[in-house]
Amino acid sequence: MNMVEKLCVCLYVSLFIADDKYNLYACFKCILCILIICIVLNVWLSRHACSPNIRIEFVSKVKTRIHEKADELKQFEDDVLRKDGKLANYLDKLFSLMFEEPDFSKKYLVYQYDQSLNNIGDFFPGVITAFLISILSQRSFAIKETSGCSPLSWFETRLVSWDVKEEDFRGLTSSRHDVRMMTHFREQLESYNFDTKFIQDVIYFVVEEELIAEIRRHFRTFDTMPWIVNMAHSDIIRIALYGLFQPSEVLVKKVNEIFLPYNEFNHLVCLHAQVPVYSYSYYDPVWKFLKNYGKRTNLTYNIFIDINNEEIKNKVKEEFGSTMVDFDKYFYLFSDDGNKCNEYFKNVLQMTILQNCNALIITDSLQGKYAAYMRASSDNLFCYVGTSSVFECNRDVLKSTLSWD
Repeated sequence: MNMVEKLCVCLYVSLFIADDKYNLYACFKCILCILIICIVLNVWLSRHACSPNIRIEFVSKVKTRIHEKADELKQFEDDVLRKDGKLANYLDKLFSLMFEEPDFSKKYLVYQYDQSLNNIGDFFPGVITAFLISILSQRSFAIKETSGCSPLSWFETRLVSWDVKEEDFRGLTSSRHDVRMMTHFREQLESYNFDTKFIQDVIYFVVEEELIAEIRRHFRTFDTMPWIVNMAHSDIIRIALYGLFQPSEVLVKKVNEIFLPYNEFNHLVCLHAQVPVYSYSYYDPVWKFLKNYGKRTNLTYNIFIDINNEEIKNKVKEEFGSTMVDFDKYFYLFSDDGNKCNEYFKNVLQMTILQNCNALIITDSLQGKYAAYMRASSDNLFCYVGTSSVFECNRDVLKSTLSWD
């Protein structure tokens, strides 16, 4: 196939999609498929001389596959619209299409987290990596929870039954793979052969890093979850976490109570910072931004600040007075304030508040980043990286914008 023929195929596909210009979600997903298909088509045909009949047959199969995938996406979008267009329904179906969990009841990859991880933001990178690798290795995904409370105690399963019990593994062989001890795992991941490395029935997998970029390049990714090859980094995280976790009833009740006074005319503006070494003056552009928020938007607003520096927090209270709100009464479920469960719940609730704020400012904070990823949209998302001002940002570019990502 010469270049003209290849361009004709791509043009045909583009015209096919353009016919349905209102089907934005389907167009977006189809375009991802097309890019992948065209690249593979170009490489394969450039390396293999073949007869015109074979070429025509191959191109015909490509066209058929594109039509099938577009029809499938159109169908689930129509289903969403019939259900009042709820974002949750859309994400449910999108998750199911993107991640087809293997049905191997006797083969598991179990994410085992370090009990020293106290922050829910620290859990998510490892959870996402382990989940994607479970798909690559064709194993059912599970999470081994610690006894008693943990940050995951305030979440329930949504579309993946990850809450498998130890008794379900009775009689099965197992082994532990701690990525933290495997020096070159990141570099070797794209060619890692899970069939020969994961021999036992149950693989206890310890990982703390988010390795989406490396997983994209794995030789099995195109066959098992082709959607993630060209999908935005933030969308992969958001859809994966959405499909895995839903907030518990207790968490939902607390969040609803907190956000009852806020609407499109009365905003809750939130700041998250977790850098105790910086002084109050380091955040001067942030304080200026918060002071001018009402003038800029013509809205009434309150400020919620989640920062692990009490000195800065107290100065902010003096500066903003009643504009600053304190949700401490919602953070404790138990009479003993020293109870570890209280700290876990406070951490999870704080992050849930951040992802639901009308406007969110994030700084050098892993938890703030994941709150931004989980927001319904990138609207009213702002970043501060120690420069002269707070700037409007987009969750799709957080990976390249913020130094810690």
